[in-house]
Amino acid sequence: MQRCKPTGCVMKFILRFGITHCVFVLGLLALVGVTVMAILSYAQIQADKAFRADEAQYQDFRRSVDIIDTQIQRAAISAERFLAQPSAEAAAPFRQAILEASEALGSLGQSLADRGLSGNDELKDRMNSYADAFEVLFAATEQLGFTPVTGMRGAMQSAVDKVEKLTLDVENAELRASMLTLRKHEKDFMLWQQAATLDAFQSELPNFKAHLKKTYPPGPQRMKVTEALDMYVIAFRLFAEGSLKVVEARQSLTSAGADVEQGLQSLVASINDALTKAQVESETVRAANQEVAIITVAGVATLILFTVWLVGRSISRPVKSITDAMRKLAEGDTAYSVAYLDQPNEIGAMVRAIEVFRRSAIERLQLEREAEQARTEAAAERIRLQEEAEIHARERLEQATAGLAEGLRRLAAGDLTVQLDEVFSAEFEGLRSDLNRTVAGLRELMGGIDSVSQAIDTGSRAINVEAMQLAERSMRQAATLEETSAALDQIAQNVQQSARLSNDARDAVRTVSASMDKTGSLVIDAVEAMARIEESSRSIGSIIGVIDEIAFQTNLLALNAGVEAARAGEAGKGFAVVAHEVRELAQRSANAAKEIKSLVDRSGKEVAGGAHFVRETGSALVEIEREVQAIQQYMESIASSASDQSAGISNVNHAVAGMDQTTQQNSALVERNQMAVAGLEDQASRLRALLGRFRLSTSREAVRPHLGTEEHRAA
Repeated sequence: MQRCKPTGCVMKFILRFGITHCVFVLGLLALVGVTVMAILSYAQIQADKAFRADEAQYQDFRRSVDIIDTQIQRAAISAERFLAQPSAEAAAPFRQAILEASEALGSLGQSLADRGLSGNDELKDRMNSYADAFEVLFAATEQLGFTPVTGMRGAMQSAVDKVEKLTLDVENAELRASMLTLRKHEKDFMLWQQAATLDAFQSELPNFKAHLKKTYPPGPQRMKVTEALDMYVIAFRLFAEGSLKVVEARQSLTSAGADVEQGLQSLVASINDALTKAQVESETVRAANQEVAIITVAGVATLILFTVWLVGRSISRPVKSITDAMRKLAEGDTAYSVAYLDQPNEIGAMVRAIEVFRRSAIERLQLEREAEQARTEAAAERIRLQEEAEIHARERLEQATAGLAEGLRRLAAGDLTVQLDEVFSAEFEGLRSDLNRTVAGLRELMGGIDSVSQAIDTGSRAINVEAMQLAERSMRQAATLEETSAALDQIAQNVQQSARLSNDARDAVRTVSASMDKTGSLVIDAVEAMARIEESSRSIGSIIGVIDEIAFQTNLLALNAGVEAARAGEAGKGFAVVAHEVRELAQRSANAAKEIKSLVDRSGKEVAGGAHFVRETGSALVEIEREVQAIQQYMESIASSASDQSAGISNVNHAVAGMDQTTQQNSALVERNQMAVAGLEDQASRLRALLGRFRLSTSREAVRPHLGTEEHRAA
């Protein structure tokens, strides 16, 4: 048995199946590839989902650490505020911040342990150390004193105040300078917190004690100062020790805070490392899935392409053979035989269908030869019948043409009574009926036009008469309106003159009113000035009374001085002369003051009278101003009314002028209408003359004389 090539054997094997089965196999291969891709995609999605969950948890870890860091920062700020202004209330924010940070770290610890991340316990220990360092600082600061009057600071301040109070009144400058030196060393220590200042303080104490011995002798005062100094030295030493403890505690707090920050950074670094590791693992899984997907896609695509090639070759060869057979069959070659008749697939079905077509083509050729012979015999019979039909049609056409020609000739002559009574053949009977209906409609239309033309002629004559009468009335009305317009022009000029005079009078009253306003203001100012003068007169009277009283007292003093000078004898003569002169001056001052007072009183009365007259004048001017304002209002009303009247008359004048113009336009329009009516009458007569050419009915000639009589009567 002859063996075939592998490709040929495969193609023969494929030809045993149908195209549908081949396509199904291709679809199955594609489905397998898609399924593998879907599985890989699902695995990648699950891996990405797991990575996103891990990433979200690590981000939560970061946020929790950020919250802890924020609380630690807040605690550090609270510690700085406590150091700046120490108090029990200032320590509460630090403790609260540490408590919240510890709670956040506690809630984070189990999650970190589940992920295998270290550093939580170490950070907790560092935070506890940070809190303990603050408590040590708080205790040291509280012992030192939150305020200058509490704790060691208050005791030291009380002791130094006592020393300064006891040595306040001493005149020994060296003692006071030594005291200032001690205070300087004290302030330097409080400022710099250095042990060298303590040594300087201790070295100055012997000098102060030596000056103290020089200043105070042995006794109670020296003992008081010495005891106060000893208390001051002890208090300062305790204050210095407490301050150094505070400095040490502050350094410990700073170091503990730095350790907490370092622990936070270590924890963040471990979280970042874990997140980076998860990212690397996710990328590795994604790369592996992508590699598998690429290999799978490449394999499935190669298999599909190879299968498609085999199926295409197994289909293209039979299809080419079928195409050649169909082309031969289309060219009329029915002797061509088609292969693949025994194939059990769609190719075999197509070849068997072509074989049916080939056999049908052979039968069709035989039928065409028989049909050609029958068509030749039928054509000869059809030509004979057509010639007979054309002869009969020509006869019917000549009959219909003759009847239509006669009717159209009479219609062209104006005879609208024409009717075609002779019956035509069936195909031309409709044409005869249409012509009869058309002539009847035209006859009815022309009769209506004749009636309308007669009515137009009669109406145009009546309109012409009425238009002539309307033109005469319009001309008379236009003349009357022209006279009325001239009279209104004169009235309008008079009213405008009155309005101008009213406006001038109103302006004059406004000027007077303004002058009255100014005069009233001047009167008010004058009244106020008189009141001020009257008040000044009373003040001058009071001052003169004081001067009179001073003169009286001076006179009494001079009298007493004269009496004392007289008692002094010769020694007081000169003083007696001076006292006498002083009495004379005082007397003259008193007399002058009385005269000035009488003049001022008389001036005050005159000023009061003048003020009364000015007030009366002001009242009169106010009354006059009120009357002038009333007159101004009347003049305003008159001027406004005159303006309104002038505007109204002007509007009436414009309206009358418009009516005059409209009347003249109407008169011209009436004349044009009269001319148009005359033209219409001529056109109506012409229309009737044209209609006279048509014969509408047998009674038309009898009607025309009657219409002529009616027209004559209407004229």
